[in-house]
Amino acid sequence: LFFLNCLGTSSYVIASKPLVARQSPILVTSWSYLLGSCMMLATAAVANNSPTLLRFVCHDKDPEAQRMCEDNAWSVPTSAALPLCYWIVCSSMLSYGLMTWGNRYAKASVVSAYTVLQPATAGVMSMLLILAKGPAWGDKYGLQ
Repeated sequence: LFFLNCLGTSSYVIASKPLVARQSPILVTSWSYLLGSCMMLATAAVANNSPTLLRFVCHDKDPEAQRMCEDNAWSVPTSAALPLCYWIVCSSMLSYGLMTWGNRYAKASVVSAYTVLQPATAGVMSMLLILAKGPAWGDKYGLQ
């Protein structure tokens, strides 16, 4: 998955390079998100109507948790709303916006080199949260 993440992000950087030379980086990122959202909506609709795909997406060691996920595939727990908003705004929109802005002023190869920092940063943040809140907190959220 790490390889596919880096490949996809690098492809985005290379494909958007000629666009950011003519258009605002915010506009390029916005259109990318609009197209990506449409594709994700179609994928989610297909997965939600296929029990096999839904079982794959909702895979969990705990049978009760998996059943709840399959029965309520579109629901988001209230406790996950704030972390989800943080991820959408900071880890996704802001990151891609800054990456697209950087693509306007730097070579695509240099910008692509920084894509490997996203998983590393997430790992460091997870480690810091576990150190701050304790191992029991990390176990509660599946961080080990």
